[in-house]
Amino acid sequence: MMAEKLKRLTFDLGPNEASGLESFHNQRVLADRNWDVAFWTVLDDVSVHEAIGVLGHRDGEPLDRGWEAERLPATLPEPQDETGDAEAVSHHAGWIYIFGSHFGSKDGPLQRKRQFIARFSEGEVAAAFAGSPIALQVRQTGLQDGLHRVINDALREHDVDLCQPGPLVRQAFCQTDDGTPADMRPSQGDQPINIEGADFLSDGAAFVGLRWPVAADGRPIVVVLQGMPEWVADGDPPQASAVHLLDAIGDNGSLAGVRDLAIAGGRLHVVTGNIDSRDKRSHQITSALLKDHPEGADTVSTHFRCELPPTDRDTESDAESVRAFPDLPRIEGIAVEFGQVFYVSDEDDGVDMRFTNFVIASPDQ
Repeated sequence: MMAEKLKRLTFDLGPNEASGLESFHNQRVLADRNWDVAFWTVLDDVSVHEAIGVLGHRDGEPLDRGWEAERLPATLPEPQDETGDAEAVSHHAGWIYIFGSHFGSKDGPLQRKRQFIARFSEGEVAAAFAGSPIALQVRQTGLQDGLHRVINDALREHDVDLCQPGPLVRQAFCQTDDGTPADMRPSQGDQPINIEGADFLSDGAAFVGLRWPVAADGRPIVVVLQGMPEWVADGDPPQASAVHLLDAIGDNGSLAGVRDLAIAGGRLHVVTGNIDSRDKRSHQITSALLKDHPEGADTVSTHFRCELPPTDRDTESDAESVRAFPDLPRIEGIAVEFGQVFYVSDEDDGVDMRFTNFVIASPDQ
């Protein structure tokens, strides 16, 4: 495990609830902005059209200086229901994809606004820096016609032994009242799904990391989905081709969920950590999930890496610990660029100032 001191940079993207990290590929914009590298990030407590941020580094500056941060305007298609809780950002074939968590608030229920995938063309973002909004495509679903259904069915069909919801989770997330629309009613035996990481292979296969559920022995789960780009473009739902259990549980806990993941150099890099967060101000356990499973409350955020698992069969993959973050429980983004690993974390000073930490690791990773 790497132990050197990490460099820290602070950005203001207000409201600064940063989640996910993805390399910026548009060479025209990089040249126009005089950036040698840049990253997409998303903000999780606003609508998806308000959630798009870019972190860019000025060419020729040392990596610990010369960074700029911007939020880019975007528009939603009409009509469009409310969206929120963007948790992962990834790139495929010229498109930037933003994944909603597909979860709910800490005490439930599952919410339609979080059941979405959005995308936009990275080739069209140059005008956004001059104020012209990005045009978003959004695939928003209920529980029965989207990733909640696809992933729950996959976990059953691939015979994954899951950590079972406790009584509070069942009441908060798996039961509905008489006024709940039919497509927002979980099926018998469904687990609430919390997506927090995603990345694509060049052929369109999507590796999707779950913060919940986890395996019965606490290991985090990555599901491989085929047909995601076609589905977002209004095609048929994706199909799961593999489910992987990762030996990637950090210290101080026996359950670990995925916080983000990235594919680089034939390896899967994944940050895992607690299965839900404590209250930011009081640090108390307030979520139904943690009350049922306190053994997943304090799992140390840790970067693991392993050989890229296959897309056509299930595996149980050993993972090597790269770096632990015992004092940063909210590492929510990872990207590999310039032969280095970049992390973004969602931090809060406990009062009213929130900021994004961008941490640079050593070049041998």
